[in-house]
Amino acid sequence: MKNETLFAAIGQIDEDMIAAAMEDAPRHKKPVWIRYAAVAATLLLVVGACRMIHQWQYIPKIQVPIAVPNVNAPNYTYIGGIARDYKAGQTISTEAVERVWEWQYKTMNERYSSMTLNGTEYGIRRELTDETLLGEKIGTGTAYGFDVYDNDKRHDLAVDVYTLGGIADDLLVAAHLGEAYYVYGREAYVPPANFGAFWGDYRLAEHLQLADFSYDISYDTQGCYSLTDATEIMEMLQNCGSAPFVEDKYQWNAGCRSVCFTVTAEAWGVYRRGFTITEDGYIFTNIMDYGYRFDIGKEVACNIIDCALQNSTETTAKPYTSTLAGQIIAITDDCILVDDSALCEDERDGIVFRVPTEDIRISRHIAVGQITVGDWVQVSFTGAIDAEHQYTVTGAFDIHKGELYQGDIMIAE
Repeated sequence: MKNETLFAAIGQIDEDMIAAAMEDAPRHKKPVWIRYAAVAATLLLVVGACRMIHQWQYIPKIQVPIAVPNVNAPNYTYIGGIARDYKAGQTISTEAVERVWEWQYKTMNERYSSMTLNGTEYGIRRELTDETLLGEKIGTGTAYGFDVYDNDKRHDLAVDVYTLGGIADDLLVAAHLGEAYYVYGREAYVPPANFGAFWGDYRLAEHLQLADFSYDISYDTQGCYSLTDATEIMEMLQNCGSAPFVEDKYQWNAGCRSVCFTVTAEAWGVYRRGFTITEDGYIFTNIMDYGYRFDIGKEVACNIIDCALQNSTETTAKPYTSTLAGQIIAITDDCILVDDSALCEDERDGIVFRVPTEDIRISRHIAVGQITVGDWVQVSFTGAIDAEHQYTVTGAFDIHKGELYQGDIMIAE
C-alpha cells in the first residue's frame, strides 16, 4: 500500500467507532504480578533494567512480527483469541528502550524486590492470587528496595510474612505488601543433593502440574502437545528420588529427544518455566530461578518421553505473552484505544481495542509522555481479548512505541 493511501485510511477514523469503543467500559482491578517483564523472543525483546544510574538504556532497533501465525490457519494470526487477517511482511520496529522508573511510578514488587527475615535474604517472584495457599504467619520481615534517582536511597517496609503451600519457610514465603501478597524465594544458591530432596522440599507432588509440552530432537521442536493424563509420569518422577544433582556443564547430544513442559505454579510464584526430560537421562528445570539438573538415567527418561507422547494430543504453541499492535487513536481517562485497521488485508476489518490504564505499568507511559495519539505501539498482555466488552484487552502490562514496516520500507506516521 502507498503511504498516501495509508495516511488517508488512518486519518479517516470514524468518530462513532471511537465513541463505541469507550461505551460501557468495564472497570476490573488488575493484579500487579510480574517480576520478569519477559516475552517470547519471537514477539518482543525486553531489556531488564535494575538499579541503573541512567534513566534510559538504549539498544539497536529490532524488527519483530506483529503476531504469531497459527499453524492450523496459515492465512491468519491470532491475538488473544481473536483471528486477524493481516498483510504479509509487516513488522513493528521498536527501539527497545527500558526506562528505569522513578519511585512514584514503580509497582510494589518493583519497589520492594528484596526481603530479609531472620537473617535469610529473599527475592521477589510474583503476586500470589490464590490466598488459600497461605499458611501461618511466621514473623515480620523487612522488604526493601533502592531509589536510583535519590542517591540509591534504601526504602524499607515492614511486612507480615507467611508460610506458603506447605513449603519450608527458608525456601519460599509469602509477604503482605500493600493490598496484595507476593511470593519471595530464597536468594542463596543451595542446590538439593538429589531429586528426592527437590521433590520433597518444594512439594512437587502437590504443586507440579504437567500439561503442555514441546517435543524436541536436538534443538528442533517437532510439535507441541497437551497431556491427557499425567498420573504415570508423576509416579515415575516420584520414584527418581535417588537421582543425584549434577553440577557440571551439559553437552547436548545431536539427535537427542526431549520433552519440555511449561510449568506455572502459584505456590512457587513461577509463570511458564521449563521442566525438561532428555533422552540421555536428565531432568533440567529452572522453576526455582537457578538451573538444576538431575541424572535419572536413560531408561527412565525414555519411558517418560514415550509416555508423554502416548498420553497427549497435539496442540499449538502458546506464547509467553501475547502482543497486540496498532495505532493509538485516543487516550481517555481509563483506557488507550488502539486501532489495527491499517494492518489488515481489508482495512474495513479493523478493530479498535481497549487497553485499560488502571495498571500503573501502562498508565506511567502516558504520564511521562512516552506515548501519545498517533503512535504505533505494541501492547504486551497475558490475558485475552474480550470481544463482548468492546474488545477489551485483559492483563496488559507493557506498551512500546514503534514504527511500522512493510518489508524493508518504513511506513511513516
